[in-house]
Amino acid sequence: MPEKTHNGPSQGRGRGVAVGESRELRVVTGATERDRLECVRCRTLADQVRGLEERAEQQAEALEEATAAKDDATARLLHTRERLSAVLRAIPSGIIIVDGAVGIIMDVNRAALDILGATPEQVIGVPISGFFQDPEHVASTAGTPGPAGAESRETTLIGPGGKVTPVLHNIVQFIVDGEFRALHSVTDIARQKEAEEALQKASMTDALTQLPNRRAFQARIHEEWNRACRHERPLSVIICDVDHFKQYNDTNGHLEGDRCLQKMGEILTGCFQRSTEFAARWGGEEFAVVLSEVNPEEAQERAEVLRRAVEEAGMPRGPDRADPVTISVGLATNVPEVGGSPDGFLDQADEALYQAKEQGRNRVMVAS
Repeated sequence: MPEKTHNGPSQGRGRGVAVGESRELRVVTGATERDRLECVRCRTLADQVRGLEERAEQQAEALEEATAAKDDATARLLHTRERLSAVLRAIPSGIIIVDGAVGIIMDVNRAALDILGATPEQVIGVPISGFFQDPEHVASTAGTPGPAGAESRETTLIGPGGKVTPVLHNIVQFIVDGEFRALHSVTDIARQKEAEEALQKASMTDALTQLPNRRAFQARIHEEWNRACRHERPLSVIICDVDHFKQYNDTNGHLEGDRCLQKMGEILTGCFQRSTEFAARWGGEEFAVVLSEVNPEEAQERAEVLRRAVEEAGMPRGPDRADPVTISVGLATNVPEVGGSPDGFLDQADEALYQAKEQGRNRVMVAS
């Protein structure tokens, strides 16, 4: 009898185990895939972090290099500025560095401070034009760069305390890092001006009498002539001569003759002290005086004052030394006309002097 196939519970249980295992495998497989993906994400994130760290390190290194370069440039700049400041301090001329766009002083050396009689606090940050007697000239150089250098010119600086100094001024304009700058060089020429004035005075002064000389008189009479022409006012000229001066020299010697002329200088200086009067040694024993803005009568009286002053000085003349030294005086008064010349005027006074001598000396003659 054939055996019956047995499909009992044991077979069902076998199939059930296989199904359960498959279900568990799927669960495990799914978990493993998620873990794998999570690991991939973690690795990616780690790579990104490492990349960020590397870039951060590179940027830090670049920043460190840039900072070092900046520090080095700053140190070089400070060193350059220190060297420039040292150079400025060592330059004997006054140096003033100015912001060319606005004319404000940025730096100044010791020599410039000495010229101004100022401290750095009184100068830096102040418009440079305020220290010049002619501020328009300096102000005209501000705003835009001009030529590389300007011709030196004489001008006058006035310090914060009122110190006045003649200077030789020069401006050099330039561009630094796109900024307009101006370097003002100022050289104190006070001593030079004093020497020039002394030389000028010496060239216009008679060494023996210390009166203005003929050259000075010629310059002054032309000035007064032109002024009288403009204002239509009278002008007078006195020319006087020491009487018998050659005889005086021969009798008393040249040293006494020089003393006589020196005394004449003192008398003339004492007699003519007004600003409108100018006395000079005309040459030899002759002297001249120009009188401005006086009428003919007053001019004649002034001439008489001079004549009497010489006579009353009592300078002895002649071997017996009894008679005093006297002078003859010629006077001319006129209202100058435009286009005329004082030369003819002087000739009139000289002719009057000649007449005074002809008529016995020791007198004043007025030109007709």
